[in-house]
Amino acid sequence: MQETATTVKKKWNIKNFFIKENENTEQPKEQDSKNTSTINIPTYEAIGNGSFDQRIFDVLQKSIKESNLDGQDYFEFKAAIDTMNSLPLSEQIKFQSAFATFSSMGVNTKTLIESANYYIGVLQKEKKDFSDTISLQTKENITNKESDIKRLETNVVEKTEQIKKIQEEIAKSQNEINSIKNQISESTSKIKIVENNYNFTFNMVESKIKEDIDKIQNYIK
Repeated sequence: MQETATTVKKKWNIKNFFIKENENTEQPKEQDSKNTSTINIPTYEAIGNGSFDQRIFDVLQKSIKESNLDGQDYFEFKAAIDTMNSLPLSEQIKFQSAFATFSSMGVNTKTLIESANYYIGVLQKEKKDFSDTISLQTKENITNKESDIKRLETNVVEKTEQIKKIQEEIAKSQNEINSIKNQISESTSKIKIVENNYNFTFNMVESKIKEDIDKIQNYIK
């Protein structure tokens, strides 16, 4: 499914990530029967800065689901392994059991690894879209406001030379500058938190898929 610029902007609307989780919470919509499997990711140690963000995770999962290839591949293979989570089996046995079923359908390790790498490519596309959104938000919330500060500071210098006649205008501009600086400080902090949370969650999802590739190569001979 090809995404338009409007779709990407809506999906990675940074403002949505500033809303607290207990505010404006909507009930999840019923999912279609197609592509309902997920690549479940267990809890991990922190990877770089940031922390796990469920909303970012959900967007990444949705992108993987919507990009699911036809037929049996890593996506369905991983879902099959996840169905055995409650069984008292070793990880190696789970992988081998799932592969035994999939190999009977003509799936081999090459298919699994190639399709797993395909889903990493899907994630990389998501990361690029997110990075583009971060750049846009940085320009809108920081760069443009920094330009406003420079303009106002120049105005202050010019008006100061006129001494008492423009004292009120100088004070107003100075207050405006302080207000914009506060906005920049707040915007910078919020954007950095969301960026760190995205990178953490992205690295966690990508790391798990890469681990699974290693396990496929090690466990399945």
